Amino acid sequence: MKRTVAFLDVLGFRKMVETESADSLGKRYELVNDRLEETNKPLGDSFKSLPSFFPDFLSSDEYCIKQIFSDSIILTSIDETEQKCLALIIYALRTIQHMLMYGMSVRGGIVHDEIYLNINKKIVVGKALTRSYDLELLQNWIGTAIDNSVIEAFPNLFNGKGPRPEILENLFPIYEVPMKSGPNQKLHTLNWRWNLFIDTGTCSLFEESKDLCVQEKINAALKYAKYIRETNKAYPTDEETTPVEVRKIYRVFGPPDSEIPTHGDEF
Repeated sequence: MKRTVAFLDVLGFRKMVETESADSLGKRYELVNDRLEETNKPLGDSFKSLPSFFPDFLSSDEYCIKQIFSDSIILTSIDETEQKCLALIIYALRTIQHMLMYGMSVRGGIVHDEIYLNINKKIVVGKALTRSYDLELLQNWIGTAIDNSVIEAFPNLFNGKGPRPEILENLFPIYEVPMKSGPNQKLHTLNWRWNLFIDTGTCSLFEESKDLCVQEKINAALKYAKYIRETNKAYPTDEETTPVEVRKIYRVFGPPDSEIPTHGDEF
């Protein structure tokens, strides 16, 4: 069978292991995982009246199948349909945003191809997995590219004919993705900067590094964020009509304030 698979890699994980106690890192990973478990399903019946990409989903329905192996997160669509592909991609976007807010930079690749999956026996094999891993590895930034196989399988999600096309265009913009070797590649991407409010600014999500290779990836991510801001793809024109799955997400330090927080920099 063919399904959509996202392979997400936590960058700098070895350094975390070497510089942070196993107990501290494990607890931080647990907090992230708990949050990802909470968000891998609709918000509940109290949100049914709000606009949604998935109005027919039950509160118990998962957006995708999630597996975590150390520094790798593998997401697999529930079935071969366009709707479940969209659910997976949007969940991948939210996963990356939450991980960034917990201080974990992520790079990923999303592919549609053959896969064999047996959750009970923990078996995942197939072209979709290896190709998504290869796509992730080729990129030279903090970000996630969507392979053309996904666009070919589900063109309406990318050609302006799908649900809420004005939102989808901003969620999956085409960008010249920096590669480790060879020229940049124009690919659809996951817009992790979408509707994200960090009171200390996007730059604060990344710790400056003396390692030139690491800093190069950070600079490429900030360049992408600035491009998203400059092309008006960072925020919806109307929050009230925005699907609940991609509404505002905040990271704010300090005690709660009566005023709604604003974003802290130009990125």
